[in-house]
Amino acid sequence: MKGKQVGYVLSALIIIGILGIGVRLISTDSNDFNMSGLLPITSDVIDTVKINSNNSDADVSLKKINEASWMVGKNIIFPPTLENFWMSVSNIKNAQLVSRKAKYHNRFGVSNESGTTVTFYLGQSVQEEFIVGDTWDADVRLCYIRKSGKDNVYGIPCSQPPDRTFSTNPNLWRNPIIVSIPSSEIDSLEFEFNNTIDNFSITKEINNDWIINNSDVADTRIVDSMLEIFSQFYTSGFANTTVSFDSPDASIRINTIEGSDYVTTKIKFLSKDSKSYYVQIPSQPGTTFIVASELVDNYLLLNQEDLKIQSN
Repeated sequence: MKGKQVGYVLSALIIIGILGIGVRLISTDSNDFNMSGLLPITSDVIDTVKINSNNSDADVSLKKINEASWMVGKNIIFPPTLENFWMSVSNIKNAQLVSRKAKYHNRFGVSNESGTTVTFYLGQSVQEEFIVGDTWDADVRLCYIRKSGKDNVYGIPCSQPPDRTFSTNPNLWRNPIIVSIPSSEIDSLEFEFNNTIDNFSITKEINNDWIINNSDVADTRIVDSMLEIFSQFYTSGFANTTVSFDSPDASIRINTIEGSDYVTTKIKFLSKDSKSYYVQIPSQPGTTFIVASELVDNYLLLNQEDLKIQSN
């Protein structure tokens, strides 16, 4: 009987020992393959984020204004861009190990001479700092990161390339929308040119026809293409210099329907060069947008004859 008891005790000790080793292995695995020991870097904790290119002088600072708004320079950051940034940052805590060795840093673009350094601040203190790689594949959609001073490289899901999500270009953080007015909210459009003889307007009738100068019916397909642009009119960039719009080449006044939540606005166009126009709206007098000439000339700054229904 005594021998059986000794056997039971030994068996129990062996099982406990095996379980203990297993727990240690699992724990080691978990910590080894995921980035651990991170301080909080969520938007409710962090108040400044600095993003610096490791191979150029490009850099930006993101500053928290309140829980909903951040600024880059003097401009409010475009909310969808900010949301995408913090979504990618939230993935860091679940980052998956892809390499342990420093010799592979160049392959993932996370060497000290490549990629981008992203530093998270709480007050004056550095909360965390990472190097984000400059490599990205549309099929894989991963950003590669490592903690500064560490060798391990990790992957996190990134819906956009790192030079978009962690951009050092301040313009890529700005609101790219010039105007956004649904077609159902637009009552009429007024076209003004340097040569006032060319001025005209189009107005929507009850039957949804668009009438040119209260006379000719406009081609619905052409007008619809124009209205679709105004529903989400995006810039392709921002001018870095001050541009005077005292004498624009042309303008389009968008008059909204009575009682609309959308404000009537006027878009001014000034030729920049053969490939693009400067564009400005009254609500943002300090901002000069840049739009491709192909879009403006072919779809927006049309004359009366362009808009008329062409007979076969």
